[in-house]
Amino acid sequence: MATSQGVTENDKIIKLLLTRTLRVRGFRKLCKSEESDYHIGATNLSVNLLFSILLGLAIFATQELALHFWEAAILVTGSLFLVVIAALIIKASQIFGYILFLATWIGAGAYELWQGQTGVFWSHIFPFTLVLAVRWSWSALKVAWRVPLFIPLALILVLLPLLTEDPWRLASDAHSRIPWVAGVSIGPLAFLFIARLIRINPDEVINAASSRILSREKTAETALALIKENKADDDGELDDDDALFRLRLAFPSSVDTQRLEKTAQAARRALQLRAIRVFLVLTFGIFIALWVLIYVLAWAALPISLAMEWSKHAVPVETFDLVGVNVSLPLGPYLLVATLFACVACVGFLSFVLTEEHYYEPLWANVVEQPAEEYVLLALAYIDLADNT
Repeated sequence: MATSQGVTENDKIIKLLLTRTLRVRGFRKLCKSEESDYHIGATNLSVNLLFSILLGLAIFATQELALHFWEAAILVTGSLFLVVIAALIIKASQIFGYILFLATWIGAGAYELWQGQTGVFWSHIFPFTLVLAVRWSWSALKVAWRVPLFIPLALILVLLPLLTEDPWRLASDAHSRIPWVAGVSIGPLAFLFIARLIRINPDEVINAASSRILSREKTAETALALIKENKADDDGELDDDDALFRLRLAFPSSVDTQRLEKTAQAARRALQLRAIRVFLVLTFGIFIALWVLIYVLAWAALPISLAMEWSKHAVPVETFDLVGVNVSLPLGPYLLVATLFACVACVGFLSFVLTEEHYYEPLWANVVEQPAEEYVLLALAYIDLADNT
């Protein structure tokens, strides 16, 4: 449907999604004249709160009803589905179900406070913190997965030392020093790479990115996929075929010099900040992946009795009942050793990145080149729409 200015509703949706996607990636300067849009922040808060409520109610049920956690989880999840089905049957907004669970969660917290119980921490504060940590860690892992060969490298660095006594004794006796070891060892190497990011020439990066993307096929399809990641149900119906046609107009065989200069000028500081952010998230994701890998290796390879003998410390064991299967996870020295070796492996990875092109190139491609290419795609499409609508 076209307006009197010849701008279709689909054009408005495309421009909205381009603006939102640019802002999510930190490139706000280019579209600073557009209206504020808090949809992404509100959606993330709503999703995080919903998961926190469900987890908190499950923990509350285990505390007050003496249920196993998996039984409480089934009870809470089943209740959620019943509320959704009931809302569909009576044609009510699903926001009422959200409010119902929120009120139940708040009421459970008030009951625990009235009873003078300390369980309110585990049912209300801990779930929200855990959900945020898990979702952020998962995002970091997805970024880290783009960099190949870091798992084989980690195995080379830590597998043999992991099966010797000295690291276990060191980790157990110096557990409070491990964060300092991580900071002193990982920090300088990360700073060296960040220094390279600060020295990048945004104009050269943008020009190189534009040359690469304009020489590829399905450029418009890639841009459409990027903006659809941030589409909300209340944004309206997006006509994909029309959107592809409109986006293809923004990517001719050669780009207008003024548009390219405008694209580069709006991203000079933002591109560097984006690269630093991606690098820090990627480093954290690698650390988490290495920690999980090393803990699983230690759990599978080393008996608890031998770990106690080597570490000279007791090994607490936490047993979980998962759908009728008892899973025992050793804590204490196992956690400390995994943390220590994750630091060592992460240091090894960063050292190889700074000295070996084989590891440096894929990391640079993911930290600098890919964000720049995505920005150029979005920026050129946004400028074309802004100039012609």
